[in-house]
Amino acid sequence: MSTKQTSAGGASINYKLVNRMNPLEPDGAPVVAPLIVYRDEKTLDDLCELIAERSTLCPSDVVQVVQAILTNATMRLMSSEAFNLGSLGYLSTTLKTDLVTDPDAYTRSNIRKARVVFNASPQLRRELSKVKCCLVKQKKSDIEVVEEDTEL
Repeated sequence: MSTKQTSAGGASINYKLVNRMNPLEPDGAPVVAPLIVYRDEKTLDDLCELIAERSTLCPSDVVQVVQAILTNATMRLMSSEAFNLGSLGYLSTTLKTDLVTDPDAYTRSNIRKARVVFNASPQLRRELSKVKCCLVKQKKSDIEVVEEDTEL
């Protein structure tokens, strides 16, 4: 199918359209949905390098700080603690569970898995709402803009 690109302030989000099962009508016709096409995957080292470029810290110091944050966040999330990450958002643990109507019938076996969920802050959601959309065709090595859409 086609691929789309969105941009705000020089940044852009690329996506292609794919056919998906309609969750409201599982036996019905598939619906079209966007699927993000990532240009690149940044590593923890890449992130640390970007932070070091914008600070007085050397990259190795940034790596140690970020690794300490990740280690502590992991332990805290596993201990029923959540994180308010300021203008970025909120990080917390949630449980996926089988639903029951009687609280006395609920047991640990109803819990299928624990997940970490990120919720964007209102500020980040506002910034993302400014993104412009462009219809593009995806080729093997690059993305070609076909048509520009309106803001989200």
